[in-house]
Amino acid sequence: MIRFRFTALCTVAAVAISALSVSPAFAQASVATETASAETQAVTETRVDIPLSAAQTLADAQKIREIDGRAVVAFRFENNEIVGEFAVNGPSSVDQYLSEFDERYGTQPQVVAAVVVMSAEDAKERFNSRKALIGVPVDGDAFVAPPADSAKIDALMTERRSDADQVGPAIAPLAETLPTWKPNTADIQIKRSGTDKIFISQYYNWNGITAKTANLSADDGFEAEVNAWSWEPTLQSGIRDGCNLGDYKDWPFAKNYNWDWEVLVIGNSGIESAASNVGAYADYNDLSDQCNRNSLAIGLRTPQVLPVRSNGQQDVMFNITAPRGKDDFGGISGLIQPVNGTGCVLAPWLDLTDCMGLTNSENSPRYTLSTDRAWSAPTRCWISSDFGDADPILYISGC
Repeated sequence: MIRFRFTALCTVAAVAISALSVSPAFAQASVATETASAETQAVTETRVDIPLSAAQTLADAQKIREIDGRAVVAFRFENNEIVGEFAVNGPSSVDQYLSEFDERYGTQPQVVAAVVVMSAEDAKERFNSRKALIGVPVDGDAFVAPPADSAKIDALMTERRSDADQVGPAIAPLAETLPTWKPNTADIQIKRSGTDKIFISQYYNWNGITAKTANLSADDGFEAEVNAWSWEPTLQSGIRDGCNLGDYKDWPFAKNYNWDWEVLVIGNSGIESAASNVGAYADYNDLSDQCNRNSLAIGLRTPQVLPVRSNGQQDVMFNITAPRGKDDFGGISGLIQPVNGTGCVLAPWLDLTDCMGLTNSENSPRYTLSTDRAWSAPTRCWISSDFGDADPILYISGC
């Protein structure tokens, strides 16, 4: 939420699209007015990662249904290259998810924690007690996931890097001549996955010249989001939880709860043991968001540690598989924005989605698509180059 929130060898087939006659700069300004931030309300509940006594396969971990009387809502996995969560009541069965995970990455998730929801007061009490250090006993043998398949990872990343290399320099000269934290190129994909799921993939590239994650303030992280907007008439006004429909979260084409997600961290060799260091989290906190918008976002608490490739560039990929909403289609927008982490120092018992952004960042956001362009999805894939100052470019094939 706004806070203050092809094949491997194919060349990009894209065409510059200006859906409206609005300039990129004006489009960015209008997005900024979509909402002022959200996380000013008191947090009453928060998600808590309960560590397992030993890493498990997802098949073994999912046998844990509850912890201390609280239902397990997700399982967190941390592989060398990939970190994320599998939602217990999400869009995929365990078997489906494992099959898709293997097809995409060539390995299996290494589950390290179960996620439960508890009151903020209970989370604080747990954090301040020794209980937080005790892992949940498990029956299965300790599991060490095999390395991701380098050929699959290379194919996955090469495709998106090729898009960035070909489109980015060709559109316009660099708009940012001073050091910036903003990624120069963003490649966004929104697709249907079967009949009941929506797949959202965000790829970001920093050129290593003017753009580096190290240029972000030390106490800032960032959140990368795609917004799904509903056209349902009764949801066009109001702020949560004062919406006209009680099931407002179910209307946009992608639901903002119970989704599976992964963050892929790739460095110089194609495989990096850094995924667990970036502090990745699902940004489920949507307090004060508009009734007609679901913001699907993944955050990094410490993006400054993203590995640097031999050419000086950095990149990261965020993948979300969300349950399909009631709408077949809807409006879309997106941005990647800095969020200050001071709140997590002051309240370390809160989940990152609840403590990030409680204090303001001095850095400005980087937009990937404005609502003014009136684009809809699914399906829609585009590239935003030149730090967001160039017109977005639609894929004309391969989406």
